Amino acid sequence: MPVGYSYLRFSSPLQASGDSIRRQLQRTEDWCKRNNVTLDSTLRDEGVSAFRGKNREGAEHALTAFIAAVQSGRVKSGSYLIVESLDRLSREKIRPALTLLLQLIHSGIKVVQLSPAEIVFDEDVDAMALMLALIELSRGHSESQVKSERVGAVWTRKHQEAKSKIVTRITPGWLTVRGGEGKKLKDVPADELRFELDPVKAAVVQRIFKLALDGHGTKAIAKLLNAEGIPPLRRTTIKTRTVTWGSSLVHQVLTSPAARGAFQPYRHQSAGRPARGGLTENYFPRVVTDEIWYAAQSHLKRRGEVGRGRRGASVHLFSGLMTDARDQGAMHYWSVDKNRPQIVPYRSKEGDGSPWVSFPAKQFERGIVSKLAEIRAEEVLPTATRSPIEALTGRAAELAGLIEEWTKRMSDARIIDLVAAKLAELREQKAALDAEIARARAEEAEPATVSWGEFRSLAGLLDTDTSEATRMRVRSALRRAISGMCVLIVQHHKQHKTALVRIQFVSDLHRYVLIDYHRDRELVVHTRGGLLDRTDIRDPADVAAVTERISALYGPKKPPATKKGSARKTS
Repeated sequence: MPVGYSYLRFSSPLQASGDSIRRQLQRTEDWCKRNNVTLDSTLRDEGVSAFRGKNREGAEHALTAFIAAVQSGRVKSGSYLIVESLDRLSREKIRPALTLLLQLIHSGIKVVQLSPAEIVFDEDVDAMALMLALIELSRGHSESQVKSERVGAVWTRKHQEAKSKIVTRITPGWLTVRGGEGKKLKDVPADELRFELDPVKAAVVQRIFKLALDGHGTKAIAKLLNAEGIPPLRRTTIKTRTVTWGSSLVHQVLTSPAARGAFQPYRHQSAGRPARGGLTENYFPRVVTDEIWYAAQSHLKRRGEVGRGRRGASVHLFSGLMTDARDQGAMHYWSVDKNRPQIVPYRSKEGDGSPWVSFPAKQFERGIVSKLAEIRAEEVLPTATRSPIEALTGRAAELAGLIEEWTKRMSDARIIDLVAAKLAELREQKAALDAEIARARAEEAEPATVSWGEFRSLAGLLDTDTSEATRMRVRSALRRAISGMCVLIVQHHKQHKTALVRIQFVSDLHRYVLIDYHRDRELVVHTRGGLLDRTDIRDPADVAAVTERISALYGPKKPPATKKGSARKTS
């Protein structure tokens, strides 16, 4: 007897409490009895929308698992997939929706639609049935599109009203809306509503920001919060599963404008979701200052550019900043013995780059830090200039006004295409400008000169304070002032090596530091002038000449050549 798989989907938990499950299951059971098919009713996507194809994205969704089972052969060819109507399967645009249906049919699955008319879609389906499928799929998408646009219009209105009153009970995890419990917000006078701040959860948010500014990554912060038994800000369980802190939850807190009091509605809940309108400032009670919030954004951006932080047991000061002068590949910390880590070219470690060389990491860090600590901020970092934020926000306000004016013209059907194109152009300009404003605020909130002062005050502690917290603070301060380091390692023999390092600051200035290491001698660290006249070790053409010069100055001294016949005879 063939097997029929009943696929149940409802797009919100509210539907689950209604008649959605019972109705879909009853009709499926009746069809299976009439057609002598064994029913399997385990396929359910609860609270999942099919409008953007979420029900077939992600291994946790039943339809995704079913498609994988079909492809692997666990669900046999000739089985039935039974749906109340095709819009339960997909409410996407017609092309991806039809592709999904045909993909199932080509895999040997018979798709059964129960409503509005019973139709079995299989390899023998006729043209009329496919036409009906197209109509049904198109209808489902159109209904979802209309619903989406109506919801969008409601949120646009709410966004405007948010300037003067509370517009939704949806809040960040550290806040609750009080007043008018059990009533719709529109039926509650604005002066009866208020936000209530949970002081314990607000303290957790503030601590997350502090840890981020001290150099901890999102994964490290999550690990620390879980180790201390601090529960997440929202739900602590989903069904029977305990919810704990993860990198994504910490990232959500750090990037939420609500932490600094701003309200930002979004178009939907997927990753990379577009914002719906601009920010409404001072909507929520503020938990962190603008300076702290924008500094955290700067940290997150910088960590993304230079790497995601340590993956071993130690905090490496220059991880993610170093490149190899010989092949421009990354330089990594590497160690067989954790007490003796080495700086090595990644590509040569993988057998795909320059010849293998290494330099002791402890001596490398000590040498670089000692010389950097001697440099004053004004020597290498940009001085304060007039903030561009005022001009940028003025331009952003102009664009917002233009967008509002063009939106009013959407009702004129004669020019709707022209208006839509203009609005798309203006919104793209506004998004780019908003990103530029955010970058400017982040830089203003945490100038590199302040970071450099913090580094210099901490540098002297590293010899005596080897704690993870101190090293993280030093690394974080360095990353805010240094954009990259180009490293040339010259290995004279196993116990004797010289490293020349070009340190590029966030300004257009740089410094060279040379470290000469010999296992049996004291470490030599200094800057070099004449050695580097008109050379740049980032240029492969200069690397050979600089290597030869370093070898001549610091390598083993060869005995002077003796002319033939010049040896003095002795009696």
